[in-house]
Amino acid sequence: MRLLSSATCLLMLALPAALEAQATVDRTTPEPMVVVTATRTARLAAERATIMLLVEATSETADEAVQRARAKASTVQAAVRNGQAGIANVVMLPISVVPSENRNGYPVNTAAGSFVARHGMRFRLDRLDQLLSVEAVALAAGASRAVSMGFEASASDSTRAALAREALGANRAEAEQLAAALGGRLGPVVEATTARATGGLESAYSAFAFNPFMSQFEGGGGQLPEVIVTVTVTTRYRLLPK
Repeated sequence: MRLLSSATCLLMLALPAALEAQATVDRTTPEPMVVVTATRTARLAAERATIMLLVEATSETADEAVQRARAKASTVQAAVRNGQAGIANVVMLPISVVPSENRNGYPVNTAAGSFVARHGMRFRLDRLDQLLSVEAVALAAGASRAVSMGFEASASDSTRAALAREALGANRAEAEQLAAALGGRLGPVVEATTARATGGLESAYSAFAFNPFMSQFEGGGGQLPEVIVTVTVTTRYRLLPK
């Protein structure tokens, strides 16, 4: 696991000469504080993918378009499941039925035009080496395209906790240096908050969005995708006189 780091610091306090007066005489003003923020990032090898496929069908009536889209989605589902190991959590999601668009992007006259119905098919793939093969099977069975994809790593939660601890330690070291440079000393922690940056799936795992049409890793053709875990910790300390 590679670790990348960056830290930014913000100081909220009075001038050193007014530090003692602010802390001991003027009780109406806020106590001076040192506020430090650190960010830590780790990259993990992806273990699984969750894929969303789009299935579309058109017809002269909305009801028939919906029926055709449903039938086509069932065909795609059967094709993906048939002979493909590592497929799990398959969910069919009706999305919409709308008038077909003309070449200028505007709906056509429904009295003389047609309708397009869309279904989504979401599933988890536990074998990344089969990703492109599964996508090819789905497209051959009638899927229009893969509209989203996210990757997961089971070590994301433990990695996130380790990054948070590291960021907390970095914050304290930086805050102690700032307090000393200002002629004071670091007081107790007033507040500590964390924020994590992830993309893709909302689940117990971290994930990030990935363009399947840029993937060239199957069969050793390129680098496997990574899951990026980022944690930002902000800590507020009281600044005390020395």
